[in-house]
Amino acid sequence: MVNQAKPHQLISTNSRVGRPKAMTQEVVRELTDCFRKGMDVRGACILSGVSTSTYYKELASNKQFSDKMTLAQNETTIFANLVVKNAIEKKQDVKTARWWIDRQDKLASKALRAREYRFIKKLTLTDKHERTKSVQIDLA
Repeated sequence: MVNQAKPHQLISTNSRVGRPKAMTQEVVRELTDCFRKGMDVRGACILSGVSTSTYYKELASNKQFSDKMTLAQNETTIFANLVVKNAIEKKQDVKTARWWIDRQDKLASKALRAREYRFIKKLTLTDKHERTKSVQIDLA
C-alpha cells in the first residue's frame, strides 16, 4: 500500500511563504545606532542594508517603529536642550541664557515671516480669483 499524504499535511504550519522580512530587529538596531550618530536616512539605510523605500513604508505602517526612529534622530537635540536648560537653571549661566533668548527670538521671527508669507500669498490668490470672477461676470 502506497502512503499518500493528504494535501493539508504537505504544508508545514510554521513555515512562511514568500520573501523574508527586510526590517529585522538587527536592521532596526543598526538604523537606531546610525541615527544616534547623526546620520541622515539615506546613509543610515545604506549602512543598515535596507532600501529607503522599505524604511519609509515601515515608518508609515508601524507606529512603534516610527516613534523609535524619531527618538533616535532627535536624541542629540534633546540632550543638548537639557544641557542648555541645566546651564541656565542650575548654573545661572547668563551668557547661555542670552544666547537662548536670541535663538528663540530668531525662531519666532522666522515663523512669523512664514505665516505672513502664507497670508499674503493667500490674499493674492483670492484677489486674482475675485478679479477673474468679476471679469467673467462682466462678460456674460
